Amino acid sequence: MATETKAWYQSKTVWFNIITAGLVAVGELSNVFPITKHPAVYTTIISVGNIILRLVTYKPVGLPE
Repeated sequence: MATETKAWYQSKTVWFNIITAGLVAVGELSNVFPITKHPAVYTTIISVGNIILRLVTYKPVGLPE
């Protein structure tokens, strides 16, 4: 029995990481919330977010065939 996968764009974890990477980039470029001033805070937020998402997700992400 094959495991059903979902497309990458259906993954909450992928979108969370895309959004956080975008926020970090915008923050660095605009100095609104630069990561260089508080790297541990950003790392902790991203890590906790990924842990929570991992706990609430169950389908693997796969590439389209």
